[in-house]
Amino acid sequence: MWRIIDIGGTDIVIHIRHRNMVAERNGEILQSIPMSDINSIVCHGDGNMYSDHFMRYCIENSIPLVLCNEKHLPCGMFLAFNQNNLSASRIEEQVKVSLPRKKNAWRQIVEAKLSAQADLLEEIGQKSDAQFIRNQVRNVLSGDSSNREAVCAKVFFQSIYGNSFSRGNDDDNANHLLDYAYTIIRSAVARAVVSTGLHPGISLFHSNRINPYALVDDLMEPLRPFADRKVIELLKKNPRCELTPHTKRVLIEIANSITQFRNKNYELTYAVGLYVQSYYHYLISKSDRIDFPTNC
Repeated sequence: MWRIIDIGGTDIVIHIRHRNMVAERNGEILQSIPMSDINSIVCHGDGNMYSDHFMRYCIENSIPLVLCNEKHLPCGMFLAFNQNNLSASRIEEQVKVSLPRKKNAWRQIVEAKLSAQADLLEEIGQKSDAQFIRNQVRNVLSGDSSNREAVCAKVFFQSIYGNSFSRGNDDDNANHLLDYAYTIIRSAVARAVVSTGLHPGISLFHSNRINPYALVDDLMEPLRPFADRKVIELLKKNPRCELTPHTKRVLIEIANSITQFRNKNYELTYAVGLYVQSYYHYLISKSDRIDFPTNC
């Protein structure tokens, strides 16, 4: 089981000792974890220090290192490039993919995302909105030129959180939970993209002019409902739930949730790797469709 590590607090020194990530303060060891067990690391706090050896170890082993701002929201990510010995040829393949094939890939991604959203709404009893989104799946065009994703996103979030809900409202605790939960998904996808030898900036839909991880954000879209489901569970238990060390530990469990991929059960982090490989096989015309992880 791979672990996603959350490092919070102040004046913590993070370094490598005997291939373990060690976090300590004033000489007292707070955590010591084998780097081979780590999928990604989320860092936030004030005055923390990261050793050169630690940073290089993360890069050399394709471990995404996510940095958060003072609100504990992600603001940046360190990620290794060219860690796969076939990276150069695969990046060249990415660049050569035709526009129609890219648009068809994005159509499949949007369809998978909407289907997962509809399944989740049905689970929580919002059957009318679930059916609306399911109907939209049939209307997704190449490249999602009619923008069904945005139409359904509004329905999806308002069905769960109410008509006044907005993803842009920083004062809403639900948004804090969602942002952190999506970070868990994003870091897992980032690692899979680099490990597969793909360039994270060569996108299908998201702009790569301002986003060096545009492909990561493309590919994570169908996986967002895994994060949504966990946030719904937290808010059901406590409607005023906030982003705390406890809730972060709960959200980190998303990475180890069991999912289905090609009718077999896997931990999500492993299934994400299979999904990214499926995407690559589609790009090079080895397959006519992309396979996606789904909820069991």
